[in-house]
Amino acid sequence: MPLLDQLKDIHLPPAITWWPPAPGWWLLAALVVGLLWWVTRFSLRRHRERLFSRQAKRQVNALWSHYQKDRDATVLVKSLLILARQTAKSNPLHEQLATIPTSDLLAIVDEASVSKLSNAVELTQLHDLLYQPAPEALSRAQARQVFLCLRQWIRQTGGPLW
Repeated sequence: MPLLDQLKDIHLPPAITWWPPAPGWWLLAALVVGLLWWVTRFSLRRHRERLFSRQAKRQVNALWSHYQKDRDATVLVKSLLILARQTAKSNPLHEQLATIPTSDLLAIVDEASVSKLSNAVELTQLHDLLYQPAPEALSRAQARQVFLCLRQWIRQTGGPLW
């Protein structure tokens, strides 16, 4: 019998299926799922931590809008100081500033603004504006400078969102 007749057909191995994947793909899938879980958790935590800063930023802008309508500097200054104390209390680095007397807080704000606050209006006049029954009114320029200085201080103590 000739040698060519003894040869048999070539049989190909079965096709490689896509399922189940190799162990490396399982490991990669587990890493991707873990990474997605971590990124989601980190983003949600960061979003919650910055909630007060976002709200404070909106409230500062709303206070100025209300002042422009009403022209009541007493309400503006009181509201800004309340917000400044709340902001300080929300940040662990500045938490002790929430409980200091108003005159000391105004001095700290003045120091942070490089004396722009005290150049625009006397700190005692601001203190009287808050606590006297018939205080001397602030001009629009003085009220704007008080607003700018307190807004800057709130931004500095409010954290990274600002």
